[in-house]
Amino acid sequence: MVNVEKRESKLSSLHLADSGFLFDPYTGLTYGLNATGAAILRWLRDGLALPEVARKLASEFDVPEATATADVKEFNDRLDEQGLLWTK
Repeated sequence: MVNVEKRESKLSSLHLADSGFLFDPYTGLTYGLNATGAAILRWLRDGLALPEVARKLASEFDVPEATATADVKEFNDRLDEQGLLWTK
């Protein structure tokens, strides 16, 4: 198990284009994000905590907060699974 306190966030090093094209300079991999995913990633990069991101998502995309909370958690989990949150 990796000690989270010693890992460095990768979010600020990810390159996100307005079109939703995401590039990870650590691996050279690219990803395509829809408008929702791009917004979530931008808010995470701005330092917002997951509950704050969910509230913004609910407000700006006019979805129930419970749905936004579940969507943000799922997106964050996927970022983590793809190795996009933390350096190794």
